[in-house]
Amino acid sequence: MNKILIILLLFSSEIFAMKIKAKQRDDNRIQTTIMFENNMFGEVISKRKGVKVDYLTNIMAKLNDKIVYNIFLSPYLSKNPMSKFYFYNSKETGKLEIFTTYNNNVQKKKSFQIKQLIDNKKTINETLDKTKYSIQNNSKINNLNIWEETSYKKAIKKFYGSGKMIQNVITVKAHKVSENWHNMPISIKADIDLESIMVLMTNNPHSVIAIFSIPKDRIINYHIRVNAVNGHRVIVDSKNKYNYKFINTDTDIIVVGKGRDGKLYKTIKNTEFSQCLNAGGGVSDRGSFLREVYLNQDK
Repeated sequence: MNKILIILLLFSSEIFAMKIKAKQRDDNRIQTTIMFENNMFGEVISKRKGVKVDYLTNIMAKLNDKIVYNIFLSPYLSKNPMSKFYFYNSKETGKLEIFTTYNNNVQKKKSFQIKQLIDNKKTINETLDKTKYSIQNNSKINNLNIWEETSYKKAIKKFYGSGKMIQNVITVKAHKVSENWHNMPISIKADIDLESIMVLMTNNPHSVIAIFSIPKDRIINYHIRVNAVNGHRVIVDSKNKYNYKFINTDTDIIVVGKGRDGKLYKTIKNTEFSQCLNAGGGVSDRGSFLREVYLNQDK
């Protein structure tokens, strides 16, 4: 019976399994980590793999009916997308609700008592129940068709307009060299009053990775994992042999935020791709990133 349950959790798109863990910090912050079992197959990946488009488009968390976390997703987050965020709750009481929306407009929800989450001290596995909810700022983001932009500069201009950007006020952390470009951790922190944050990446088919809609007086300390789908490309030549050609050696992660005072902020972080077979799906080669690597083998 247990083996059958595990198979359903991993492969059935109707289960919508999630994992959640909460931890009380000393300064009355509650650290919450959630992960959803989803392949994050957008149109680009679905065409490459010949599979159905299936990905999360929104994750929202409410504490006692007030939004504490709201992120809009492209399919370029990593498989089984993870989000870590923080909120204040000194009394450790109340209800935490997690809402999700998928590309086919299916919506799900799960409710938890904060105290039970904290007292449990372990990761809780759950399934989400069907629901309907209103997504804050959903129409603004989707009406701009921001997710189809291939130029990060055009995406920024379309969403935020033109204007001077204050550099490096938002703290962005990412690995200087990433051995797994399909699962790259990024953290974003800021001590200023922002209303939104956009995360973009160069060398991907589309530039926008995620957009955070930030409620007033909330903690800006976010952790996500992103997928650089064009970290490498496999080409089959006319001689029926595989040629592995590394076309991208690095990527820029661009984080742009808009304050409630209208000011714009930008931070850029560069990450190089390590050519590592087991971690990144490429060819094991620790040599120069700039040279092209070819491996020929029979089909």
